Amino acid sequence: MGQAFSEPVTEKESSTEKNDKFLVASSSIQGWRISMEDAHTIMLSMPDDPEASFFAVFDGHGGSKVASFAAENLHRGLCSNQQYKDGKIEDALKTIFMEFDEMMFNDEKMRDELAGSTAVVILIKNNQIYCANIGDSRAVASFMGRVDPLSIDHKPTCENEMNRIVTAGGWVQFNRVNGNLALSRAFGDFVFKRNDKRSATEQIVIAYPDVQTRTISSDLEFIVLACDGVWDVMTNEEVVEFIRKRVYYRKEPIAICEELITRCLAPDCQMGCGIGCDNMTVILICYLNGSTFEEFCDRISNCYVMTPDQGHHIGPVNRFKDAYNHNSNDSPNSSSSDYMAHNDENDDDDDDDEEDDDDDDENDSDDSRNDKEIEKNKSNALLNCPKIDRDYHHHSNQYDDSNGNEQLKNSESSERNQAKSTRMNLNLDHSRSKSSSSSSVAALASISISKPHKHTSSLSPVQSIAVQSKQSENTSNVNEFSSNTIKSSNSAA
Repeated sequence: MGQAFSEPVTEKESSTEKNDKFLVASSSIQGWRISMEDAHTIMLSMPDDPEASFFAVFDGHGGSKVASFAAENLHRGLCSNQQYKDGKIEDALKTIFMEFDEMMFNDEKMRDELAGSTAVVILIKNNQIYCANIGDSRAVASFMGRVDPLSIDHKPTCENEMNRIVTAGGWVQFNRVNGNLALSRAFGDFVFKRNDKRSATEQIVIAYPDVQTRTISSDLEFIVLACDGVWDVMTNEEVVEFIRKRVYYRKEPIAICEELITRCLAPDCQMGCGIGCDNMTVILICYLNGSTFEEFCDRISNCYVMTPDQGHHIGPVNRFKDAYNHNSNDSPNSSSSDYMAHNDENDDDDDDDEEDDDDDDENDSDDSRNDKEIEKNKSNALLNCPKIDRDYHHHSNQYDDSNGNEQLKNSESSERNQAKSTRMNLNLDHSRSKSSSSSSVAALASISISKPHKHTSSLSPVQSIAVQSKQSENTSNVNEFSSNTIKSSNSAA
């Protein structure tokens, strides 16, 4: 857990490189931390293998020494590795990770180093993407808007990692290795690698990577690598959507990277450990495949539809084509055919039952129950679908590209407000744990009773009824819980 300044360091170190296959941009920010411990590597062509490209992000902890050393040297032994020469790339990556960590361990200057580092590496060779990682820095690819995680987070809370740690003689406390390290795999951290009776892969913390492979196809749009300073704030899907939206508006990759880390930077940092208070580094690899950047933007834009909801969301066509009827004259109460198909079948079944059943009273009773069940299913389907699905029906399907900049500006403002709200909720959760239960119940009751659902006014009648019913149920539960708590308090007194 790093220390923090009272004000963030907001200067960014950004760069961009390009060849006929890739346009690569990167940006880093120190943020609230008192030092910059991230490092990264960008090599469009490796010196000993010009046909291969190498990209990596290293998130240091306890100092920057290990991360910086890895950024400068990890790739050096790869091309000379015999497994690499034999085309066994996955095995070669695993080998160089272990050999690199062993080299540092055997170096007198590095052996006593308390620092460590994550690593996420992307190697592109022979139309294949190889991703090797240790720790919680992450790589994600976008294939025509489909989010494809390329790495696996290594946390001590994962069952397999926890079992391995315990077998090696360690323990997990406060979600950390021996109550200290938030990662279960890393370069360095040699204080956890001193059991001479065990191999390097049997230590409490190891540098053995997970490696995944993907084949490059025409669907590949981009790959993004980033440290956990980004992924703690945004999900894989949110990051991919953030990037695609800005490509749609022809933003340069370097500007997208800078906006992304700015979006993740917390406006304030309590005790230096809050969400958005870490160092941040991001690399964006755009797959040009011989095209220009403008053609790359067109390729992404052509598989998008604009849905002018409150957030001016943009998403891939295949996400919306079954969920929406693209007709500006649709009724506001219209809904997805996918959601309603099952209910239509239920309607047909009800009609058949009425014809076959001779008992009129029983028919009326069954029909009433079925109608209620259908309406309940409709309400649940509409309430459980994404917010964009509900809001879309209350807007015209027309969109004017001339308003693009204002649309993006409004969208960015919405994203910032959402991020601020998320951080506030996290801080509130922390504060509530220190307050008494009675005051928390009173506050919760007050909020639940006085604050209406913010989307009620724009919902269809079915949705409004369902929302109001849910609010009434929640209010009733809160009042009951509050009453029981007060009774308990009075009894105790």
